[in-house]
Order: sequence, then C-alpha cells, then structure tokens
Amino acid sequence: MGLEKIHIDKIGAILERILKSYAIFFDFSLINKSNQKINSPTKITEYDFVFISEENNRWLFIRLQDFFSHQKLILLINQLDDKKSVNLNIQNFYISELKNNTIKQKLIFKSKSEVELKNHLQHIFKYLMDNLNEQLKEIIAGKIWIDIPFDWGDYK
Repeated sequence: MGLEKIHIDKIGAILERILKSYAIFFDFSLINKSNQKINSPTKITEYDFVFISEENNRWLFIRLQDFFSHQKLILLINQLDDKKSVNLNIQNFYISELKNNTIKQKLIFKSKSEVELKNHLQHIFKYLMDNLNEQLKEIIAGKIWIDIPFDWGDYK
C-alpha cells in the first residue's frame, strides 16, 4: 500500500506548509501539481509539485515517487529567467559538493498514511536545512547561481 489514498491537494498543502516554515523558502508558492501512473515493471505513481519565488528568481521542482512499498523524493532547483540553465539536483549537490552520501537514504522512506507522510517530509526538510552550506543557501535565495555541467554519461 502506498500513498494512493492521499489526495494530491493534501500532499501539496503539506509540502507548502513545510517549505513556508523555513525562511529560505518563505517566498516560494505552489503554482502547479500533477500526478501520473507509470506502468513499468513496477507500478509507480509520480506526484510533481512546482513552487516558484519571483523574488528569488527560482523555481523548485519536487517529485514524490510512490513505489507502493516505499517513496522517494527528488528535488530540483533552477532560475526562473534563464531557460537554458541546467537544473540543480539537490541530492547530487549534497553528494558532490558537501560529500554527504547520507542524503540518498534520507530521501527514501515508507509512508502509508497522511500523518506518516507529513512526518517523513518534515524530517527530510529538517535534515536538508540542518546540512545546507552557505553556497546552497545563496543559490536558493537567488543571490548566486553556479553553472552545472551537463553529464553526457557514456555518450561523448
């Protein structure tokens, strides 16, 4: 059993309340939400949420993947006014820049109810905020942006 009994509006409201509880995300507002079921070898439902901050010139994309046995959170941030800039994957930033591999485990959790989901999301965002470095704070706040090289993988 996954999150199928929790309406997307409830999940969006939970995320918005959590984000607004941190000064760095106070100006971010939820502007779009959607969900889709993916019938790959395992059934997955993806819940997508887009938050923007006009003041900080940022958008924040949050994807909650529900694998039914567990959930995973994906966080991307980018500039609003530069459509050519590459998304900053917050998990990858923690791993490469902060040398923090624990983030992988923190973004995977198991929730079967709205209360459990809220508690897990609060715990994740507290962990993210407790471990932010100055550079990522300035990126989120719209003070700086870093060029993120595109990873071509094996295709070079």
